[in-house]
Amino acid sequence: MVGSDVQRGRGLKALSTAIYTLATGSTFMSYIGNRLFKGRAPTGIAYPYCVYFVVTDNPERGFSERYEHIEVQFSIFSDDLNSSTEVETAYNHLAALYDECDLTITGYDLVWFRTLDTVGAQVEDWITPNGTQEVWAIHATFETLLSLK
Repeated sequence: MVGSDVQRGRGLKALSTAIYTLATGSTFMSYIGNRLFKGRAPTGIAYPYCVYFVVTDNPERGFSERYEHIEVQFSIFSDDLNSSTEVETAYNHLAALYDECDLTITGYDLVWFRTLDTVGAQVEDWITPNGTQEVWAIHATFETLLSLK
């Protein structure tokens, strides 16, 4: 049955496909060198890059409709410690691409895909096999509401 709990969660793969499809050929992808990864970046990848993952996936129900409410976090990283400009420019391209965008998500009607919150540019210390490394980071969470077709 369409909209049943059995189908809950199937929007995650469809959303991931839509995220990559919209990004392909965009200014955002060009700026980060086409380095957009789901879950984690490969070891030793060049900067800047972006990783995204699903924070939450919750069902919502109306009187006769079923929705999937999904929060996705994008984290952008830069090793240019002279300035936060690179990571902030990448974020501006990310926001221009995805905030209030029109994603095509197979099996769903998109209600919205919009910025929920952003943690501004900050330096983070990472422990690596070669010691500690500092990177600039911005973390932005987007919320999605999908209506099952």
